[in-house]
Amino acid sequence: MLVMASMFITIPSLGPMLLDVILPLNESRTKNIAVYSDYGVDQDEYFVPIFVYTTVMIMVGINILVATDTMHVSCTVHACSLFRIIGYEVENVISIARMGEQVNNIQRTKTGYESFNEKQVYQKYIVCLKKHQLALEYAAEWYNFSPRLKSLLVIICHKSFVPAKVTAGDLFPLSMEVFATVLRTSGSYFTTLLSLKA
Repeated sequence: MLVMASMFITIPSLGPMLLDVILPLNESRTKNIAVYSDYGVDQDEYFVPIFVYTTVMIMVGINILVATDTMHVSCTVHACSLFRIIGYEVENVISIARMGEQVNNIQRTKTGYESFNEKQVYQKYIVCLKKHQLALEYAAEWYNFSPRLKSLLVIICHKSFVPAKVTAGDLFPLSMEVFATVLRTSGSYFTTLLSLKA
C-alpha cells in the first residue's frame, strides 16, 4: 500500500521533470503536485520543499490510516475469535454437563445395584442363619427316639413350616396393614364426630 501511495505521489510530480531530461521539449513541462494546496509562495520556485512536505504528510497519513485499519481488523478478528471460543466452551459445557449427569446416573444405578445386592446377601444370610438355628434346635438324636416321639417330631416339624401369627381373638391377624386400616378408619370417625359437634 505504501508502494502504491509513493507511486501515486511521485509519478504525477516527478514524471514531467524526468520527461524533460529524457525527452526534452522546447518549453519546460508544468510541475504538478499530488495534492494541490496554496502556501502563499511561488510553487515553481519552492517546488522541491512543497513536494517533500506533501510527500511526507501523505506518507504519514497513509501510515496512520494503515495502522488504524490494521488495528481495527486485528481487534475484530480477536473479538470474533473470542466469541467462537465462548461458543465452543458453551457447547462443551452443555456436553460436559450431560456427561456428568450420565456419570451420576451410572453411579446412582451402581450404588442402587450394590445396595440391592447387599440386601440380597443379608437376606440370604439371615435365612441361612435362621435355618442353622432351627437345625441346631432340632439337632437331636431323633433316630434313637421312640416311634411315638418320632411321629410327634414329624408333626412339630410340619407345624414349624407355617409362620407364626399374632391374632386378635382369632378374628384377624395383627400386622402393619391392619394397624394402618384401623388408624385410617378411626381418623375418619374422629373427623365425622368433630363435624357433628360443630
